[in-house]
Amino acid sequence: MVDWGRGSYERTAAQIVPVASLVLDAAEPVDGLRLLDLACGTGNAALEAARRGARVIGLDAAPRLLDVAADLADSHGLTANWIRGDVHELPFAANSFEVVTSVFGLIFAEHPDRAAAEAARVLAPAGRLAFSAWLDQGPMTGIEAIFESYAGHAADRTDGTGSVADEPQRLDWGDRHRLRELFSDYGISIRCERHDLSFTAESPEAQNEAWFEHHPLWLDAAERLDEPDRERLREQCLAELHRVNEDRSGFRITLPYLIALGSPV
Repeated sequence: MVDWGRGSYERTAAQIVPVASLVLDAAEPVDGLRLLDLACGTGNAALEAARRGARVIGLDAAPRLLDVAADLADSHGLTANWIRGDVHELPFAANSFEVVTSVFGLIFAEHPDRAAAEAARVLAPAGRLAFSAWLDQGPMTGIEAIFESYAGHAADRTDGTGSVADEPQRLDWGDRHRLRELFSDYGISIRCERHDLSFTAESPEAQNEAWFEHHPLWLDAAERLDEPDRERLREQCLAELHRVNEDRSGFRITLPYLIALGSPV
């Protein structure tokens, strides 16, 4: 399991702030309603919901990120409650929230079916679920393929126990048909809208360095490799960033994603 408190995820969180507003737009109205932001990270969606008058709880497994979110709330004069918790086992009664949101958080659940079941369980009968998910297309697919090619290298250095009792499941959260199937099992009807988000940096080198030095996913991947493989991974990712760069005077990539809006049926 990735420790999202490692590194400086807040760097990436700052780049996806616009998505929080769109997720909240999809969930409106929220003023005065009980709202749970799942895998809230540094609080992008939770803070936006608080600005709009919601009664907010942000839940995340990483204590450091919750501390960052709490500091941001204080600095902006916003009120929210921050709880450490697991999206697979939410510490709330059924029907506790009129709105449940997640901005690129729920999609990292290791067991999507359990996370979907829990989100549906805590949602009130007339409530709304809104979350964002990356589409499995666009400039990041090459980076993902490179990472997957090194996954076998890391597996060769495991302890060899072969235990798969609680092996993480894989779900393409950007597949709207699969999302509808998943949430229909728990009484939630889902509809989706496609959007795009641009990531910018001074150069491909700057973006590559930011990911490898600060992003929890990159830190986790590098830790599983020996030094030669880490360097090869870094070099291949940089080459791919140069290949997909949309701004030759700097760096920009446009990433497609969807916003899913769900409600009980």
